Amino acid sequence: ETAKLAGVPVAVHAHNKVAILHSIRAGCRSIEHGMHFDEECAEVAREHGAFLVPTLTVMDRILTLGAENGVPQSTIDNVRERTAKHRDYVKYAFDIGANVASGTDAGSMLTPHGSAGREVVQLVKCGLTPEQAIFVATKNTARLLRVDDRLGTLEAGKLADVLVVEGDVLTQTRNLEAAENMRHVLMGGRPVAAGGRPLAN
Repeated sequence: ETAKLAGVPVAVHAHNKVAILHSIRAGCRSIEHGMHFDEECAEVAREHGAFLVPTLTVMDRILTLGAENGVPQSTIDNVRERTAKHRDYVKYAFDIGANVASGTDAGSMLTPHGSAGREVVQLVKCGLTPEQAIFVATKNTARLLRVDDRLGTLEAGKLADVLVVEGDVLTQTRNLEAAENMRHVLMGGRPVAAGGRPLAN
């Protein structure tokens, strides 16, 4: 209530259903992770306009890289057990028109900063089309952050934050995963990186 009075959006890191539903009904802006963001949660989120940010990449990295990096097998097994259902929940939420946005939990276990492209790939694994996944990662995420008046789409009058990727990402979504595939990165129309490397000022 205090955050609402101050006009400050609240992001809630929650996995269990009870906490998710309580947070949405209390007026949070987004649920981060949401491993148990089931059909009921999606419907309540749609009603309240809350966003799901499923952070799929961190879970995938635990599954693919956890064992060799010392993650306990019990943690890996727990993530594996929940991941398939989590993906189903993300697809359901998107299909019924609940807000889904993109985030990676970057800086957490095995998930470095710069992993945003991986999240698009993970959204496709949930059953979204590449175009839908890119929509979530761009336009919808700008809406979540309340910057869609200037970011999230390529339109006249908006900032020219542009990523030029090698290949056709609608048929080769995995091209978004590797920095070397980023041919050009522009912020506000100014080139800041190319070929996966920052440009000198």
